[in-house]
Order: sequence, then C-alpha cells, then structure tokens
Amino acid sequence: MKRLCFLATVLSIGVGGRVWGAGFAIDVHGGRATGMASAVTAFIDDAEAAYYNPAGLAQGKVLDLRVGITPIVPAFKFDSTNSGQTTDGIVQVAPPAHVYALYGITDQFSIGFGFFSPYGLKVPWHSNWEANYLSIRSELKTFYFNPEVAYRVTDQIRLGAGVQIVRTTVSLTQAIRLPGGDFGQVDLSGGTWGVGYNAGIQIDIIPKLLSFGGTFRSTVNSDITGRAHFSNILPGLQSKLKDQGASTHLTLPGQFALGVAFQALPALKLSFETDYIGWQVFQRLAVNFEDPSLNTVNPKNWTHTWNYHFGAEYLLNPNWALRAGVLYDPTPSPQDTISPELPDANRVNIALGAGFHWDKFAIDAGYELVVITNAKTTYAPLPGSYSGVANLLSITFGFHL
Repeated sequence: MKRLCFLATVLSIGVGGRVWGAGFAIDVHGGRATGMASAVTAFIDDAEAAYYNPAGLAQGKVLDLRVGITPIVPAFKFDSTNSGQTTDGIVQVAPPAHVYALYGITDQFSIGFGFFSPYGLKVPWHSNWEANYLSIRSELKTFYFNPEVAYRVTDQIRLGAGVQIVRTTVSLTQAIRLPGGDFGQVDLSGGTWGVGYNAGIQIDIIPKLLSFGGTFRSTVNSDITGRAHFSNILPGLQSKLKDQGASTHLTLPGQFALGVAFQALPALKLSFETDYIGWQVFQRLAVNFEDPSLNTVNPKNWTHTWNYHFGAEYLLNPNWALRAGVLYDPTPSPQDTISPELPDANRVNIALGAGFHWDKFAIDAGYELVVITNAKTTYAPLPGSYSGVANLLSITFGFHL
C-alpha cells in the first residue's frame, strides 16, 4: 500500500497542461508577452493585461479582444541510477488557451476579463517502464475565470484588481505491485472550485521613458474530492483495494511580480522583471481515503523561488514589431523529493516573437525554447536524473476598436 502515497501528491497539486515552467507554473498566456519571455508587467497595455497586470487595462474608452492558444511540445527523459537505463517520456502536445476582453467605460474606468491556466501538469510515461508503480500518467488542470476592474488615478498611475474563480480537475494512472510479481492499476479523477483575488499597479515614472509595474495573485485554497478506481486486483486483495472516494486540501501558490521598462530608443523598449512564487505551501501532501488504513502523507519540502525575465520589443514600422527575451526559472524542489509525476529542474527559456497590426486587427506570435537542465534526484524509490527540452508557440489574435 505504500505506493498509494502518489495519490496524495496528485490530489494535493491539482493543475493542468505540463508546459515546463519550474514547479508547475505557466506564464505563456499571450503571443506578445511570450515573445518577450513574459517581461511585460511594467507596460502591458492591451487586453492581455487581464493576466499580466490588471492595471494595464486602464487605457481609456477602447474595446480590445484577444484570443489565442499555446501548443507546447515537450521531450524529456530519465536516467536511472538503479537500473542504468534511460527512459524517454511520451511526447504529447499540451495546448492551453487564453481569452481576454477589455472595455473602457470612461477615460478613467475600465473593466476586463481573462480566461487562462497559470498552473499546469501533464506527464505521461510508458505503462511498462521501471517506475510504473510510481506514475504512468498524471494530468492536472486549472481554469481561471478572472473578472477585473481598472482605474487611472492620474495621468501617470493606473490601478487594477479582480476576483479569481478557479476550476481544478485531476486525473492519474499508476501501477500497483502485487504479490507474485503481478501488477494492478489505479485510476483517479476529481475536481474542485476555489476563489482568490489579484491586483496590480503601473506607474509612468518618467512619461514615455521609464515605467514601473507590480502585480499580485493570491493563493487559492480548496478542498478537492475524487474517486479511486482499482483494476486487475488479485481476489484476495479486492476487499482492501476497492473503488472508493478520496479527498485532500489543495493550495495553489500565491505570486507577485515587479518590473521596469525603459524606452531606450524611439522604436526600442527594454524590460526587466522578477517574479516570486510561494511554492513553500508544498511542505507535506496528505490524502484521506474512505478506508483510513490507506491514508498517506508524502513530503515535498518545496521552497519559494524568484525567476528573472529580460525582454525587448522593437517597432520595425507602424505595422510590425519584433521581440526577444530570456528567462531563468529555478526549481522549488529539493533533490530528495523530485519524483516522476513532477520531474522538476532549473530552466532557461529563450524567446523570439513578432506582431502584425493592421487597422483594427492584430496577430502576435511568440516562440520559446525551454532548456531543462540536468536535475539529479536522490528520491529514495527512484534516484537518477531528469533532463529535456520543450518547444512552444503562442499565437494570439486581436481586435481593437
């Protein structure tokens, strides 16, 4: 029964779409921002601000609509200390979507809405790999519905705030080692709702030259419930390993970002920001089953992290913009808790992008190469190292009136 502790990990994390951000964070929610490695908190001024900084929604009497998708193609592998084998993970495309709306009611007051997935996980392994008893597949999804308001206090100061309504779903599959060398299987799925808030500020320190931005997202606490389905269980164990309910408490971490943007040339904007994510909420993960003898606790001992973004945007002409950026994103996980359901590591993201605007329409595209550095794990059941790369392309279509 010891291997059922994995259920605690999955239920307690509860998110979706593995996009290779450290931990399980996602920050690729718009073509413009992705092309700048998401270094846009200080100056974002279109409907994408609903995610990146709600203060940027205060743009006067305008209507701005944005919709897009970010196909992500990961490739990762595990080198086992125990067996000496190398196992390649299964390549599957994860396509998180984003939708934004901005409407200026007056020159000072605006409303906005965002739909996005700021946390995510999708990790599939082969069903017969050496650690199938730890994980075959984990898929966790979050869907944030974020209505917001923004207000221009002065010509140089904008404020914004909103409510986060969050839907989380979880599904997983893992093998169970049985006496005599046989394997059973457990499949689990569940879901929950949670509520939080966000806020932001933008300040034009020197108008048209230097700006500052800050934004904050709260933690989201929820009680998640699910159901475990056991299959291929030996007759003598079926009374113990039987279908039943399971529950746990879920906390999605809070985060804040601080950024500055500098108009280095009339056509060139440079930006830098640092983001804090409160991963320390994951100290220990516990799950409760209908059968209390199956209850488990799984230590994670994560720590908070700071990641660092640098971006540039060059206006080639009134219609075209070129973008680039780089991001360093460290893992919150200590070596002794890195496990196959969430094979975490430090990451370096290299970004390129372009935007085309014509009349009332726009299309923005951003590409990132994510280099997952070699991460050694001393996790007792499965020591070794994880590494890999991911390619992602964020495309956003816009309409501005």
